[in-house]
Amino acid sequence: MSRTRGLHLSLRTPIRSADEGLLDAFLISAIATLLVIRIYLEAAGYPQLGGDGLHIAHVLWGGLGMLVAIVLLLLFLTSTSRLVAALVGGIGFGAFIDELGKFLTSDNNYFFKPTAALVYVVFVILFLASREIRRFRTLTPEENLVNAVELSKKLAVSGIGEMDRDHALRLLDGADQTNPLVPALRERFLAAHPDHVGPSRLGRTRNSLGRLYARLVGNRWFRRVIAALFVIEGLSFLIGVAASAAVVGSLLAGLRPFTWPSIAIEPRLLTS
Repeated sequence: MSRTRGLHLSLRTPIRSADEGLLDAFLISAIATLLVIRIYLEAAGYPQLGGDGLHIAHVLWGGLGMLVAIVLLLLFLTSTSRLVAALVGGIGFGAFIDELGKFLTSDNNYFFKPTAALVYVVFVILFLASREIRRFRTLTPEENLVNAVELSKKLAVSGIGEMDRDHALRLLDGADQTNPLVPALRERFLAAHPDHVGPSRLGRTRNSLGRLYARLVGNRWFRRVIAALFVIEGLSFLIGVAASAAVVGSLLAGLRPFTWPSIAIEPRLLTS
C-alpha cells in the first residue's frame, strides 16, 4: 500500500487576524469600484461590451477579480500579496454586486430600483459583522502568538519596520509566556534592526488617505448626513416594497390595480 499524504481537518475556533486594515481595504475598493462603474455607465449611456448576440457583462470581470484574489492568497505568503488580494478582491466584488438587480428579476432588469438599498444593506452587514468578529472579545494568547508568527515572516524576507516590530512585541506580551516560541520570537524581534527608510509613494498616499478618512468619519455632520441618507434609502425601499405588495395583493384578489386618471382631449378642441 502506497503511503499518501492527506489533509487533517478539525473543527475548532478559527484564528482571527490582528491586521484590521485588510478588510477595510476590501470594502473601500469594492464601494469605490461600484461608484466608478455606475458613474461611468451613466456618463457613457450604458454601452455594452460585445456584439453579434454576445454581451460580456461586468459581473464576469468581477468574478475574475475575486478569482485572482483567491489565487494570490493561495500562492503567496507575504503581507503585500494579502493587501493586493484584498484590493483586487474588493474590485471584483464591487463589479459583481453592481449587477445584483439582474439576478433578482426574471427579466434581468439592471435598473431594478430596490437594488441600491440591497447593496447598501450588504455592505453594512459586512462591515458590522467584521467589526463584531474582531471586537466581541480580545485576542486569545494563541491568536496573539499566531499573529506574531505571521509578522516574523518579514524577518526572513526583506526586513521589518519599526511599527511592525513594536506590534509584534505587543502581541508576544499577550501570548502564553510558557510557550517556548514566545521568548525565542521576542529575542529575534529585539535583535532585528528595523528599517528606517521612509515610506514609499504608495505608503505615503495610503497614510494621507487614511488620515483624511479618519478626519472625515470623525466629523459629526458627516455621520449625520450618512445616517440621513440611509434612513431615506430605507424608507424608499420600504415604500417600494409596500407598493409592490399592494399591487400583487390586488391582482391576487381580482381587483383592478389603481391607475391615475388621464384627461382625454378631443381633437376638435385642438382645432377650434
